[in-house]
Amino acid sequence: MVKSKSSDKGNGKGFFSRVAPDKVAAAIAYVGDRTDQLKSETWRLNMKTKMPGSLWGEIINELKLQHDEKTRHALYDLWHSNREDIQKLVEKQKRFDRGQEYDTDIEHTSGKEENSGFEGKVSLVAEPSLPLPAPPNTRMNEHKNVNHNGKNLIVEEVSFIFTVAEWKNAFSCTSQKMKDDWTDVFYEKLVLSGMKCPVKFKTPYIKKGKRKKRCRFFCCYAICTIDECPRKYQISIRRQPDENSSILFLVRIFGEESHNPAIARSARHISGSQRFLLGKRANDIGPLALYRELVDNADRALLEVGNETQCPTTETLKKAAADYRNKMRIDENIFRACRIIRQVYIKEDNKSEHIRGYIHDVSEVPFRVHLYTELQIRRYINYVKSETYSCVHIDATGGILKKMHEEKQSLLYALIFKDGIDAGDTVPLAHAILNDHTVPSISFFFGKLAYHIVEVQEKLILPAFFIIDFSAATMNAVLQAFNVENINTHLNRCWNVIKRKYNKKELRSLSFIHLCCCHVIHAMARSLSAAGIDKKIRRSVLHILAFMLCSNDIDQLYDTLGMVINIFGDTNEQNGKEKLERIASLDFNVDEESKSMLKDDVKVTNDQPSKSLHSQQQYQPESLIGTRILRWPKFGVYDATYEGQLYSLTLTCPIDTALFCLYFVYETDINVAEELKKASESSSYATLIKTFDLVKTEGWDSARIFWLRAFNILKKYDKQPKSLFSSVDETVFKFLRTQQRHITKITCSRSDCAQRERDCSSTEIDMFCSDEQIEKFAIEAIGTCQAMIKRYDEITKIEALQKKYKEGRVYTFNIETNKHEYVQGWMCDSVNVQSKATFVYGHPPIVILNIKPFSKRHEEGYEATTVRLRDIKRTIRIGSIKYQLRAVINHKDDHFTTTLIELDGSLYIFDDLQGVRDTRTSTDRVEMAIYTKIYTF
Repeated sequence: MVKSKSSDKGNGKGFFSRVAPDKVAAAIAYVGDRTDQLKSETWRLNMKTKMPGSLWGEIINELKLQHDEKTRHALYDLWHSNREDIQKLVEKQKRFDRGQEYDTDIEHTSGKEENSGFEGKVSLVAEPSLPLPAPPNTRMNEHKNVNHNGKNLIVEEVSFIFTVAEWKNAFSCTSQKMKDDWTDVFYEKLVLSGMKCPVKFKTPYIKKGKRKKRCRFFCCYAICTIDECPRKYQISIRRQPDENSSILFLVRIFGEESHNPAIARSARHISGSQRFLLGKRANDIGPLALYRELVDNADRALLEVGNETQCPTTETLKKAAADYRNKMRIDENIFRACRIIRQVYIKEDNKSEHIRGYIHDVSEVPFRVHLYTELQIRRYINYVKSETYSCVHIDATGGILKKMHEEKQSLLYALIFKDGIDAGDTVPLAHAILNDHTVPSISFFFGKLAYHIVEVQEKLILPAFFIIDFSAATMNAVLQAFNVENINTHLNRCWNVIKRKYNKKELRSLSFIHLCCCHVIHAMARSLSAAGIDKKIRRSVLHILAFMLCSNDIDQLYDTLGMVINIFGDTNEQNGKEKLERIASLDFNVDEESKSMLKDDVKVTNDQPSKSLHSQQQYQPESLIGTRILRWPKFGVYDATYEGQLYSLTLTCPIDTALFCLYFVYETDINVAEELKKASESSSYATLIKTFDLVKTEGWDSARIFWLRAFNILKKYDKQPKSLFSSVDETVFKFLRTQQRHITKITCSRSDCAQRERDCSSTEIDMFCSDEQIEKFAIEAIGTCQAMIKRYDEITKIEALQKKYKEGRVYTFNIETNKHEYVQGWMCDSVNVQSKATFVYGHPPIVILNIKPFSKRHEEGYEATTVRLRDIKRTIRIGSIKYQLRAVINHKDDHFTTTLIELDGSLYIFDDLQGVRDTRTSTDRVEMAIYTKIYTF
């Protein structure tokens, strides 16, 4: 650069800050051989020098500068003082323009020789050992300086388009900088263009100002993060894009792609909004569930080359979840955060009259937070007033907060009541998070709640019962805060109630403690297990305890307790086992209504009386599934009359589960039902329709007996009761699989094969849980021919090995013995081609698939991974037809259940011991899946 002196007076001070020397040299060289006249032309601006023929004017116009006297003086001074060797640069530029690219020394030599008297010019050959001149290594000349080795060789050029909105999301026009998540946007564009590398972007070059006219406006490089891959991408645009038009980016790809996932894998760093969203999702469903979700949705083509960007590890997801929590928390200090949230709730609560906000009584040591609103208290008051025997459940649970330093474990205390019959009517009255679990601490929480109830209603409103767990601290705190009494006073009051000494008004004045039966039974079970009591005796004792907890007859309770004491307390008792079994079977003075309520065959669902003649005293249980009320089969058949014969069946869960899931499909899918009704009379579908008709007219007992007799599983004179201990396939599904029989044509490549062309028929269809289509219906397969060529006595071993036969056993039919048996011989062992499978009777409306579990390194001894409902695809393709998942068969502890899937995706679980209930998910192991055809019109 030219450093101007302070004594310069308007002669171009700082001239090279505006124009580079090579630009000035190029402009002066533009006038050609007239450069000798520059010395004779003045720098002053007058009428003559303003004319178009002015040399300095032409130079100034070429430089696109303002034509004034100051600029002319600066150029004049620059040329006459030969600053920056400007005259030398001009001569060099002239030679370059004429195509003479020899160095200065050669030019000087040539000039001397001319002056020495040579008449013609002599061209000198350049020294081969000297490098030829090359253009400067700048961005504008980058294409002239490419090193053509393997890494820098351009192997491909592609392009992609940014819309106006996409470019605004990646680039800030105001600050002329790329935004934070620009790398994610460009990476998605590269993936859509077919690139598979997990790339890392370098800092982009963005043109600033207007001086560099030949430079690109935007250019950035991205390199593959896999060490073995030399690939590099150059992304650029030539000019600054218009604000209202799309942008076309040029992508130059250098180096060959080299990916081997067995050697190296890699992934892009997750940051910005993507990391934030992943952290939020991980906090909602958990890191493991999110990882499974990402793997299911990941691009398989990227995973196959080792690019794991779309499915980061669980450790990464856990860290993202922690970052999200840290970012979303109000303050690093949890106590300060509680106070801030409390003030926010108070400020925003403009509807409450007496109790504003949600967070009350915040304390740090010991940690204490009380949580309730006035709206919750008002609903509780309305509930207690409208319900005669109102109940409030109190329980505490851990795992809400981590253990604080030098403090006890935090527990969440909850007061819950059920205001209605719907599941959504379970309403919390109040919550509290406490570190101190003593009576004073819990009593303070209950006392503050009682005080606010009085503040809202002007008197204390108490429920009929407080149902608590097996906790002495909670019991004493309830009595102290709500009833203002101790345990002795309360027990005396309970005794007076039994003796009927109170009227209705006195009974409603105070609440009573009711222990939760489940907690009591679990506590007793733990004690019996710790004492090493036999499982059968333990079960009987728990049955008796459950009966005593639900009994209202004090005399009967005394009698039962006396019998239990005699059995276990009398060392001389000889018939204790028989007496215990008699008590456990409720074989004593119990009213019939209570006895029927305690039987196992009574369910929660709404039972309707059956119209069947053989079971007028029994009930047909029904449940609401979606918008339909369906009957469901109960476990076992007891003394059911069918066609004048008495039947009793036990262990009926296989037939109950299989038939009910098919009945559910039949009732909820009109298209499937219509196709089943069109089946021929000889098909198993016709038998299935008759079975479902019997369900509607006579009930499930008759329907099950009809099915079993139709397929000769149950015979007229079988010993009663008959056990149906088997599988769902043996009792139901194998008879329906005949409608899904399919044939595969096999062609052997060996010309002398005994069965070169043959048809293979089967009714079994297997699939992995991740399959989206059944492969044998979609593509041809290559296999090994197992047909027998020769018997042992028909050919020698040497001849067999020469023809590449394989020794083995073949399952065949022996005509002499009329039996199937294995025969030793020589097998073909050649390659065969298996054609796509086709259904014999066309695509069936219902297909029953066997779910194959994934084997995790089975050869190393690992067990197969259990398949659950969440792992199975909801829609698959068999041939050209799509099928949707409607039910799965679960198996656990030798008991079958089924998970039913409504057309809208709602889930229901059927268990013939418990009935039908809705659910949000199913975690039991899946063995079979029932898919139905998707009909398109």
